[in-house]
Amino acid sequence: MYFPKQCNVPKRKKVRRCFTFLGGITEKQGGESVFNASHRLVASRAVNFRSCNGELSDGAGLTAYTQIVLPDAERAKAVYRCNRTLYVLSVTGKLYCQNDTGAFELFHPEPVLYCGRPVLYESGQGVPLILFPTNHGLIIHGDEGNVAGNSVWYRDVCIYGERLFGVTANDPARIEFSAILQPNDFTQKVNRGGYVRLPSDAGEVLRLFSIRNALYAVRKNGVTRIEGKGETLGFTAETKHLANGAVYGKSAAVAGENIVYMATDGFYLFNGTSAKRVFTHVRNLPEYEGGEGVYADGKYYVLLAGGDIFCGDLSTDEGYVITADADGISRIVTEEGEKLAVLRNNVVLCFLSYACDMGVPMEKEWVSEAVDTGGDGERKILRKLCILARGQMRLWVRSEYGMRWYELNSRGELSVFHPNLPGSLFTIGIRSSAPGCAVSRIYTETETGV
Repeated sequence: MYFPKQCNVPKRKKVRRCFTFLGGITEKQGGESVFNASHRLVASRAVNFRSCNGELSDGAGLTAYTQIVLPDAERAKAVYRCNRTLYVLSVTGKLYCQNDTGAFELFHPEPVLYCGRPVLYESGQGVPLILFPTNHGLIIHGDEGNVAGNSVWYRDVCIYGERLFGVTANDPARIEFSAILQPNDFTQKVNRGGYVRLPSDAGEVLRLFSIRNALYAVRKNGVTRIEGKGETLGFTAETKHLANGAVYGKSAAVAGENIVYMATDGFYLFNGTSAKRVFTHVRNLPEYEGGEGVYADGKYYVLLAGGDIFCGDLSTDEGYVITADADGISRIVTEEGEKLAVLRNNVVLCFLSYACDMGVPMEKEWVSEAVDTGGDGERKILRKLCILARGQMRLWVRSEYGMRWYELNSRGELSVFHPNLPGSLFTIGIRSSAPGCAVSRIYTETETGV
C-alpha cells in the first residue's frame, strides 16, 4: 500500500493593523476604549513634522519679527530684551543696545571674548537692569546707561533671594554672592557678600537657576541644590542627581518649576529632587555643538549643528527638528507675551503654527523605525498600505527586499495602495512641502506564512 509523504505547509493568514504616530491608538473592545501602545510608529527621523495626540502635522514655521542693523555691517550672534530695549551681541564680541530712534549703538567700549547668559534684575530703586557675565567682568546696563559692575569673570549668574550669585570661571566649584539688592557688590564681609563651595561629587558648575526658594547648580555630572540665609556659614549644598552621561550645560533651561537639559545619553527633566529621562523616542538628532537651550511658548528648544533647532513638548514627550539655519536662539518677552527668538542673518524670527519659512513652504520629512506589521519578525508580504491623510505628499515603504513609493493628494479620505512587498520588517516614510498636510492613521494588511 502506498502512503503519500505528508509535508507541513505553513498556514497563511492575514494580519490587519492600525498604526498611529508615537501616541498609540485607542481601540474599542467590548464597548470600552483600550489603549494599544504596541501599534504605533516611532520616528527615526522627524524634520519639520511634529506628532501630537497620535497625528502627524506641520511643525513650526518662521516669520520676521524685527530687522537688526548694526554699525560697520556687523553680524548679530545673540539677541536679548530688557524692558522694551533690545540688546545684541555681535560675532566679534561687541555689545549693542537699541536707542530711542531704533538704531543700535555700542554700550561697552571693548569686545568680549566670552559672554554668558544675561539675567534681568531690578535695582533697589526699582530700575530694570540687564547683567552680562563676560571675561571683562560683570557688565550692567539699564535705561540710564552703564552701571558699574565688577572685574570678576563669572561663567554664569542667577538671582536668588535678592542677591546675585555667580560661578567664577577660574574656580568652577565656587559660587560667589552679592550684597542684597547690590549686584555689583561682592565684598566678602558680614551682611555684604560671600561665597559657597560645592561638594566635588558632580564636577564643575555650568549653569545656575533659582526655583522653589532654592538655588540649583547644573554641573557637568549632575545637579546640586543650595539653600541658605545669605551668609557663607548659613548655606547647605547637596547633590540631588548624578547623571549617567556628561551634562551639556548651555542646553539647560527652566521649564516651570523644573529644569530640562540635554546630556550625552539623552534629555532629562529635573524636578528639584530627582531627574527622569524625557523625549526617549527621539532619534538621530544633528550633533550638539554647544548651542543654547531655551524654554518658551510651553516648549523646550535646543540649537543644534547647522542651525537646526530641536523642539520638544514636555506635555506629550514628543519632539522633532526644525530646519531654521539659525545663528542663535533666546527667549524674549514681547507685547504678545513670551516668545522664542530665532536669529538668522541679522533678522529676529518668531515661530508660526505652520511650516513656512518667510512665506516659503518648508520641506517636511518623517521616517519610522523598522516596524513589524504582523508575524513576529518572520518573512511576510505587505499586501495593503492605507493612509488616512489630507494634503499633498509622497508615501513610501521599504523592506530588505525593496521599496515602493506613492504620490497622493487627499482631502481627508482613506487612500489605499497595494505594495505586495515581501520583508520581515518595514520602514514607512512621508515627505511633503505642502502647508497644512496631516496624517492621522496608517493601516496595513500583511500576509504571513509565506
